[in-house]
Amino acid sequence: NRDDDEVGPVESEEEEGSEDGDGESPGARRQSSMSKRNSAARGRPLSDTDSPLEALSAMAKDFLESVEIRTAEEFVETKTTEIAGLFGKWRKRMRLPKLRGSGNVATISAWKTTCRGAMEAFEREKSSSKGRGRPRGAPSMTEEERLVREKEIEEAA
Repeated sequence: NRDDDEVGPVESEEEEGSEDGDGESPGARRQSSMSKRNSAARGRPLSDTDSPLEALSAMAKDFLESVEIRTAEEFVETKTTEIAGLFGKWRKRMRLPKLRGSGNVATISAWKTTCRGAMEAFEREKSSSKGRGRPRGAPSMTEEERLVREKEIEEAA
């Protein structure tokens, strides 16, 4: 059972882990560095309804939460290859099939594209509701304001 947001063919062979002399795998070091960057966002739920991350699939949100990425900005600013390596390990822990070739990178890249689009939509919505102080479609002046303005124009003439 593959999720609709997965990209690339599936391989059945197991992923080999690599460790350096210090006993810590490169993926663990990356996750540790990402955790340090995300410490300010720690504790906040990912399912903030005002978050562009809500545009992502449940699988994407589960994965991002597991690597402590809490904001859309943080997600799109982190290197895709860095996240893709962690995604491969996460899929293995979740007993999901390994994606062949660049499937992990392609999946993260697709999620980032979705997230950027949602970020742009949120920004457009935010900017359209700011500034004028009135709801979209509302008249620029009340009837009373219009009458006062007309009277001022007549008096000035």
